[in-house]
Amino acid sequence: MPGRAQVLTSLLDAITDVQVASGRSPDGIDASTELFGGIDGFDSLNALEVLVTVSAKVDDELPDELLDRKGDGSPLTVGELADRILARLEGNDGDA
Repeated sequence: MPGRAQVLTSLLDAITDVQVASGRSPDGIDASTELFGGIDGFDSLNALEVLVTVSAKVDDELPDELLDRKGDGSPLTVGELADRILARLEGNDGDA
């Protein structure tokens, strides 16, 4: 099973690929970057594309619900999404 660093790297690689393919810069994106609002032009369709890419890398079908906002309504950071993915892979509910 991949560790947090591997999941985070997979997420960052997938986000970078989406940004570059869309003609946008991936510069400055890290674990503390908000998925929505923190990445230039990144939208829910891009997020789903990233989730599908990471699903293939971790060999688990990751549900769209992992992209849901936090309980207080604020957007997830890349690191928080990595934590949710890791929790799912470890058999927890994935709600970080």
